[in-house]
Amino acid sequence: MNCIGDNCKLEQVMPDELSVLIIEDGKQSAKQLNEILSHDAGIIVKKVQAESLSIEDILQESPDLVFLDLTENAGSGIEILDQLLSLEIRPEIVLAVDISADISRYFRTSVLYVLNKPYKVKEVHDVFREFRAKRSHEIMYAGMNRLVSG
Repeated sequence: MNCIGDNCKLEQVMPDELSVLIIEDGKQSAKQLNEILSHDAGIIVKKVQAESLSIEDILQESPDLVFLDLTENAGSGIEILDQLLSLEIRPEIVLAVDISADISRYFRTSVLYVLNKPYKVKEVHDVFREFRAKRSHEIMYAGMNRLVSG
């Protein structure tokens, strides 16, 4: 929102480009997801990481979205998830799992999306539709709060 005196207007500050970090220990799965994303304009894959990353490494990349293999590197994906969820300001998280889709109901409040592997193009695209919708809603809500309280 841009305000000059009493003249305020909402501006949409959606980035034209979204940065993505892929943390996936399965080389084939990492390659598959990277290929899906590389065909979409506006999506910048910052890094495809096959081995474990520290939370500092993730924050240094400052991605908009993190695709996280939950079982990455013998379970360290869960540790990374815990650390990301504890941050006050964090990227959106998309979990990649090799297990039943029923797990999604347990995580939906903390992560943006849960993807089952192998990845499907439509489901990956659904992630970005949901991300853009959520970001637009957050921007509108913040702007309306400023208008009301200003």
